[in-house]
Amino acid sequence: HAIQEGESLMNDASGVVAFKVAVAAALTGVFSPTAALGDFLFTAIGGIVFGLILGYVIVRLRLFLRNHNLDEIPMLVVIQILTPIFIYLLCEIVNVSGILAVVAAGLIHSVARDKLEKTTTRLQMVTDNTWSVLSYVLNGLVFVLLGFLLPNVCRSLWQEDYFLAITAAALVITAILFAVRLGWTYLWHPKFEAPPRDLLSYIIPAEPAEPPVSRLRYAVIAATCGIH
Repeated sequence: HAIQEGESLMNDASGVVAFKVAVAAALTGVFSPTAALGDFLFTAIGGIVFGLILGYVIVRLRLFLRNHNLDEIPMLVVIQILTPIFIYLLCEIVNVSGILAVVAAGLIHSVARDKLEKTTTRLQMVTDNTWSVLSYVLNGLVFVLLGFLLPNVCRSLWQEDYFLAITAAALVITAILFAVRLGWTYLWHPKFEAPPRDLLSYIIPAEPAEPPVSRLRYAVIAATCGIH
């Protein structure tokens, strides 16, 4: 599950960046592989760099507020909610990927989680519940919008002469993604299945694990269930 969530973050972000480059090429009517690759790299790498920098700055700000006893619960919750919006808008203004910037900033926050979470139990409960509700609402909104838009898109494509070509291209791309994910998961299966080792595991023996899933079955399940 953690592997699929991490993969979906980078896949969705890089997919949106590639789509923006493709739309720009379609609108201008001019496509240069070299220029498109350069735009993609500038947008993607620039977004990651800006995200890391801004994420670090915001982490330092939150630590400063906590060290000076200014970490009131409502204010910190507002900062957490506004952080991805602020980073996204600022990066889009400088023409780099706001989505990849938000992902990079999230990675910074996850690395600094131990320092940031040394707060009251009440604050942790409020923030966890807030993000749980927001995540549920936003995910539901995305699927509702897809449900409204997808039928119209399918009807429009069905009337076009290139419907079969697009369908074939989609099937080929899906097969390639499946094969890459299958091969990658199969090769790295020992790493994925290796239990975490820490000092406590040497003192207290772990409970007997369930019978392991075969390597091929594990790879097939991960490749099939991965977010496309």
